[in-house]
Amino acid sequence: MEQYKKERQSNFELLRIISILMIITLHYFNGSMGGALDTNNLSNSHFNYYLVRFGESLCIVAVNCFILITGYFMYKSNTIKLRKVFNLVFTLIFYNVLLCTISIVLKIPGYDTNFYDNLFKSFFSDGAWFVIIYIILYLLVPYINLVIKNINKKQHGILITIMLIVFSVYPTFIDNITILDNGNGIISFIMLYFIGSYINKYNINKRKIWIYLIFYILMQAMTYILAINDYNKIYPFAYNTIFNVLGSVFLFLAFSKLNIKSKIINKISKHILGIYLMHVNIFIRVYMWRTILKTGEYYTRNSLILNSVFSVLAVFIGGLIIDFIREKLFNVTIEKILKNNKIYNYELKIE
Repeated sequence: MEQYKKERQSNFELLRIISILMIITLHYFNGSMGGALDTNNLSNSHFNYYLVRFGESLCIVAVNCFILITGYFMYKSNTIKLRKVFNLVFTLIFYNVLLCTISIVLKIPGYDTNFYDNLFKSFFSDGAWFVIIYIILYLLVPYINLVIKNINKKQHGILITIMLIVFSVYPTFIDNITILDNGNGIISFIMLYFIGSYINKYNINKRKIWIYLIFYILMQAMTYILAINDYNKIYPFAYNTIFNVLGSVFLFLAFSKLNIKSKIINKISKHILGIYLMHVNIFIRVYMWRTILKTGEYYTRNSLILNSVFSVLAVFIGGLIIDFIREKLFNVTIEKILKNNKIYNYELKIE
């Protein structure tokens, strides 16, 4: 979710915004957050069971889209800028400290004691996983790009094909021994990075937008079929299933065909990381969904979708406002303090 260039292309910024809305939706449904995917809360005898899994199927491509965007724009980079790494870490620290404090003030069950112990644990919780893996990817980018620079189109395509077979097709249909993290780890990120770079380097977006959208829907329909039939080879909502990988690629290609210029879209998209970190934070996420937004009251109601739309937009707007404030605070604190710091501004070039 890092910034990839100064001149932002609004079509991809819009995809980033839609992707974070999809991720918030995923967490509304998530069995350990909003709760609707937990079969103890919503059994397969209810219509909403199928509705929730359909929504999950459509949205599960979101994280993959972020990495495709990174590969698309960064494949020529040969520099590691420590400033970007520090900013990711500082943003994570800000939200962990803020929300840990709030959890103590509100006496949220499980997080109303021992500030420092809880704060330390938050940096290694599942809410922080994306930032950790993204930083690892960013540090590897110049080295990955050396490979991309020194191979031709055919070699690049063969490399992607091998990775797809080994890390996507094989675990989808045979066994997940080749990748055990459901696509949440660095292997899947690198695979998606290679795909994103290939699309840009060789201009792979020749079809009409509606064709890409149809294929995106078809891929996610396959995910839905697996989900409602208890497919046991791999978790159907794993990011690395072949259907979710291809679905994300087709959705990405659809947005690559758009010609949009919008300062508002570009300004909003700068706050995507903050919105993400705010709403997945381990201190408040269950409290936010189930106590404030009362998702548990809607599992079996006809108004489930209406409540999910309202809740997702509320979380998005709330996160946007909070991160706007964080940005202003950082501008007058961290940015000023570290403006001339050599370590903060250090750039390592990999030739």
